[in-house]
Order: sequence, then C-alpha cells, then structure tokens
Amino acid sequence: MTPPEELMIDADLVEDSKTHSSGATIVKGKNLIKEKIGSVSISSVITKKEIDSAQKNIEKVKESYDQIIRPELERFKKSFELFVEALDKNTEHYVELCDAILNIKGSAGMNDYPLATEISRSFYVFLTDEDIHQPRGREILKLHSNALQLVFKQKMKGSGGEIGNQLVQDLHKLHNLNRAATT
Repeated sequence: MTPPEELMIDADLVEDSKTHSSGATIVKGKNLIKEKIGSVSISSVITKKEIDSAQKNIEKVKESYDQIIRPELERFKKSFELFVEALDKNTEHYVELCDAILNIKGSAGMNDYPLATEISRSFYVFLTDEDIHQPRGREILKLHSNALQLVFKQKMKGSGGEIGNQLVQDLHKLHNLNRAATT
C-alpha cells in the first residue's frame, strides 16, 4: 500500500531507509546542519565547535522530548475524546485531532520514538481514509489512541521490538478487517 502523498517523505531529507519485516519503513534523516554548510568553507561561516554545539542542542531536545511532547499528547487526547463521541469529520475536533496526530508523527521519529511514528501514521490513515462508521470503527480508533498513549507513558523508544512490530501488524490487520466490512 502506498501511503497518501501527505505522508510521503522527501527523499532529499533521507540518509538511509529500510523496510522492516512488519512492513514499517524505518527512516534515518540526514544531518541537515552539516549538509547545509558542507559546501561552504566552514571556517568562513561557522566553526566546527558551533556545529557540534548545535548538534548537541538537538540531542538535548531528544533527552527532554518526553516533557516537550506532553502538551501535544494532551491536545491529542482532548480532541480525540471529543471527536470519537460524534465521529463527525466536519468538526473542529476532527481538524484538531488530525493536526495533533501529524505533529506527533512528525516529531516522534526524530526523537527516538519510531513506534509512535508508525502508530500515528496508521491512526491518521485510518482516520482519513477508512469508513470510521463501520461497527468496528470507533473501537479501532480507540485502539490506536490507547497504543499511542501507551508508547509515551511507558517511554517505549525505538521500534518496541517484537511487541512493537506485532502491534503495528495488528493495527494493519484491523484496517483490512474494516475495509472488508465496507465491501
């Protein structure tokens, strides 16, 4: 399945990527700071010490990501609770929920939470592409929400190992079951 265009990653930003046996794509982003100044004489624009300092600051953000992401998770949780009551895509709660999911998806992988990125991607695809009004729709949305919140509550960095892989596979199976119910 090809992801929707808004979920596609610009190839210029990717240093390396590989597809896991679960079907999840693991992407390693380029070091954009060094890349942007690589063609310029470093000493004439910025020193190596300044570059290293900037990279250390990026790493510090990763260390405090659990605190940084909390307000976004709260916004996600609140908008999800309001949206899932009515399942109406013509509300501000839907827009807010989509925005929160995309923000989490975009920041999680860069901060050592690729499992959260995969769950967010699955959640967004289901929310925007699937018929959420099928009998299992609300349940599938809740499973995505619970899984995403659990990843951050348990500080599950990385892919989550076998459990994380199985979780992503199970979410994909639920998408397929829902699709089968609509045909």
